[in-house]
Amino acid sequence: DAWCHLREGVRCFALESIREASLLDSAARQVAESVLNEELASSYGIFTGKADKVAKLRFSPERARWVAGEIWHPSQKASFDAAGYYLLEIPYRDHRELMMDILKHGGDVEVLSPMALRCLKAAFNAVLLGVGVAVGDGCLARTHHGERTQEMIVLTMAAEEAGVLQAIAGTVNEQ
Repeated sequence: DAWCHLREGVRCFALESIREASLLDSAARQVAESVLNEELASSYGIFTGKADKVAKLRFSPERARWVAGEIWHPSQKASFDAAGYYLLEIPYRDHRELMMDILKHGGDVEVLSPMALRCLKAAFNAVLLGVGVAVGDGCLARTHHGERTQEMIVLTMAAEEAGVLQAIAGTVNEQ
């Protein structure tokens, strides 16, 4: 972890990716530990930056006995409700790694909020169901528009399987 002069902020650098280093005449910039923790440790997984969202998840009573023993994030909040469901709140900034961990639990986890994360899980579930039913090619396309990023899942299937894609689109649009 170090100060990035190009981005003017704290960043994580992969040592194996550094191709050249040079000694400077000036001293290294000192960054307070509190700033490092806020920038590097507050978000979920490998993605840095201050967490700006909180995922609220509800695990089935069957899955709860395993998930309750896991630490997903140092600042997580967890509890059981009266019906035995495990409620977990996790701060995050970027959904990608969090979504991978959520999807591992299949139908035994429900995303309660935020709505964008809830819809994303529903979309993945619908796509996974469709891909499991129909054989085809697919890809994830990502485009950047200024500060906004748009992600699309593109599936290509035989014409006779169009009903599967329509069902997926219907499920996603309902969410």
